[in-house]
Amino acid sequence: MKKLFFRTVSLMLLAATVGCFATACGEQTPRNYAFDDYYEGINLENQVAKLVDGGNTAYKIVVPTDATATEMQAASELQYYVEQSTGVTLKIVSDEEYVASDTGAYFSIGETKQRDEAGLDTQSLDLNGDGFVVKTGGRNIIVDAKTDRGFLYGAYDMIEKMLGVRWFAADETYVPQTEVVPVYEMNVVSVPAFEYRTYYSYPESIQGFDESFSAHSRSVSNWMQPSEQYGGEHAMYSRGAGTHNARLFVPAEKYGTHEINGEDVVFAEDHEAHPEFYVWTTPPDTFNNNSGKRAWKHGAYQTINFANGITEDGKLDETMEVSVAKSVIEEMKKDIIANPDIKYFTFEQEDCIDPIVTKDPVNYPDHYALAEKYGRNVGAAVLIRFCNVVATELQKWADEELGGREINIVTIAYNQTQYAPSVLKNGKYEAMDETVIPVDNLYIRLAYSALTYLPLNDSRQSATVREMGASWSAICKNFFFWGYDLIAEDYVVYNPTWGAAYESVQFLRDIGVAFVMEQGTYNAPNDWQAGIKHYIWTKLLWNPDQDVALLMNEYLTGFYGVAAPYVKAMIEFMDAHYGAYLDALPDVGKVHWAYWTSEMGTADMLDAKLLDAAAAILEEADRAIEEDETLNRATKQKLLKRV
Repeated sequence: MKKLFFRTVSLMLLAATVGCFATACGEQTPRNYAFDDYYEGINLENQVAKLVDGGNTAYKIVVPTDATATEMQAASELQYYVEQSTGVTLKIVSDEEYVASDTGAYFSIGETKQRDEAGLDTQSLDLNGDGFVVKTGGRNIIVDAKTDRGFLYGAYDMIEKMLGVRWFAADETYVPQTEVVPVYEMNVVSVPAFEYRTYYSYPESIQGFDESFSAHSRSVSNWMQPSEQYGGEHAMYSRGAGTHNARLFVPAEKYGTHEINGEDVVFAEDHEAHPEFYVWTTPPDTFNNNSGKRAWKHGAYQTINFANGITEDGKLDETMEVSVAKSVIEEMKKDIIANPDIKYFTFEQEDCIDPIVTKDPVNYPDHYALAEKYGRNVGAAVLIRFCNVVATELQKWADEELGGREINIVTIAYNQTQYAPSVLKNGKYEAMDETVIPVDNLYIRLAYSALTYLPLNDSRQSATVREMGASWSAICKNFFFWGYDLIAEDYVVYNPTWGAAYESVQFLRDIGVAFVMEQGTYNAPNDWQAGIKHYIWTKLLWNPDQDVALLMNEYLTGFYGVAAPYVKAMIEFMDAHYGAYLDALPDVGKVHWAYWTSEMGTADMLDAKLLDAAAAILEEADRAIEEDETLNRATKQKLLKRV
């Protein structure tokens, strides 16, 4: 019977051979990965029952009488996949309908009476948001969690482990066929390494959001707001498009002058112009020749004055009746009241702004004075001083008015704020002064514009990447992360980042990151590389100790079928090419940025001979598909298209 349990997943896992992905790509540390690790918490030596046996079942799925939409979704999906795999339908009943004296057994999902009677101590566990527990009591199986989404993920975990189902892509789900599904003694406690996590590719994006596939991937992000059946909204709110939203908290219609970012503004009735609330990030003489207004261009436009309303010692300036700081605080209070279940609120600088204002003592004396004090770190210093005040004042208000509700502010270390306001002394970083140490309820979203072949913590990474991590870690304890896993200038270019994923995720976990968003080609529905990376990253973001080689082979086998060995061979061929190129560079730290943005897709890097050789491998895959007599024409066409 033990073999039957393994058989359902053997195609995907046991048949996968470890290739280059464990060591060559990013030089991961080789590890001994035991297959039994996948079943941690499941005693494969003690079978207690059979969920399905030869077309029969003694089980019912039990949900609460007042089950939520998510609990019902979890039960329905369990029922669906059991039926798809075995042909047997498990009946779904309420906890009041289920009679304990029945001769059968139950599979409890949600806050049922059966769960309560089992006496699980789940509430005392730290499940980091949507973690879950699956425990057997005799023949009965109980899924417990602290959130609706946790119950859903617990059901998914059993669908994966008991049936061997895999969700590879929105258009590819692997469901093995079996007649027997054994039940083993279980005490599974599954806790995600990161409270929020996503690989931001097309199925997770605003453009192509697929809430079913996203839920199966256990992705959680403020970019996506799933319906109630998939757990409902996430505990993070962003005014605007999700980030780069600071200007929205100092409304131009209330405080602006004649226009903002090249657009006319309809002023509010209580309009009171405060031009000092805004700063232009382009020189004062930069104008649009046609309109006489300053031109908007990427990296050059109007933002808010982060120095306005903050005292020299980093406090709220109460002597000012109105200020940028007070406007932001009052506007954020509106969002907090309107979103009573949210605990993270984003307040983030504009995209790619140039801190040229610090060079203008006439128009921006407050910024100039801070620049004199903090030097190249002025961007981060000004932002943190401002956000510290906002976060402190909002939590003080929530303690007094909202019964102590937890309020956290998320801001972004991006472009001019990539260097933390810290200095290196005696080999260690320390804060430049007390006002720039982030307060406890302020989270810094690190934004790394690099990953490629090397992990984030690799000693050969660029000096910028290494310094960014070390300088921020020295003064801050709360992090979000925004990484980039794409060639922004060219999505078609081969991008060998598979091997960097494992150590990068380990590094992010070790420095205490709460939310990881790795940005892939979010606006491209047909990027084959993003499909593999999404599978690897989402698995690692739940459990960073999984083996990348195993995950890669699992995906290739499930998605490409008979063509998998050839796709793998092509990947190994291309990775070896990039690895040799990287090894030949004289100083990786100095050329890394150019390597990422411009050199990857040049004719020198990807010459015709190299591309022809890679294409020849895939032509072998085409032949293997066409010659496989076990495949019908529709399956062949699907695989040929993917290759």
